[in-house]
Amino acid sequence: MIATRRAPLRIRVEIADWGESFYELFALNVFGLGPYNRADAEFMLHRLAVRDRISLTPNLVQQLCQVTGGHPGLLRATFNAVVYHGWATRDDYIADQLLDDARVREECDKIWYSLDEDEQQTLTGIARGQSSSMQDTELVSYLDVKGLLDRREGGRRLVIAPRLFADYVRELHAR
Repeated sequence: MIATRRAPLRIRVEIADWGESFYELFALNVFGLGPYNRADAEFMLHRLAVRDRISLTPNLVQQLCQVTGGHPGLLRATFNAVVYHGWATRDDYIADQLLDDARVREECDKIWYSLDEDEQQTLTGIARGQSSSMQDTELVSYLDVKGLLDRREGGRRLVIAPRLFADYVRELHAR
């Protein structure tokens, strides 16, 4: 078993040529670890709340799960931002304020800079409303496995997910 943030062929394109026998051991059994499902995301938030002796409203839990898409790093960063800024008692939509928090922005930076240039370009195009239909299927597959795309209109249109990361990408390229 190997574990990596990037697909083996994206790490070194020649891997299939120079290490074909090694590559064949896992080529047909590549699995991606995407974001948490809703139940696991809620469980993580409740564990963080118990640890920090914080009471979370059901509405806030729902918002954090929605805005982070269950991404573990974003869940932790947004939870910490909510606690630090005292938003735990507010029930209005807080996503607009989350990107102002250094922890949240740092986590978005980690996600962004872990992507290859072509992945970044694809997400930038989607954020700008360009090429919002299916692009290179292999590239879309990589981004999909990472939990960074959502398919709309029966899979014909792509949007960046989670919402907080989509806001980050739009803001990053608005400057």
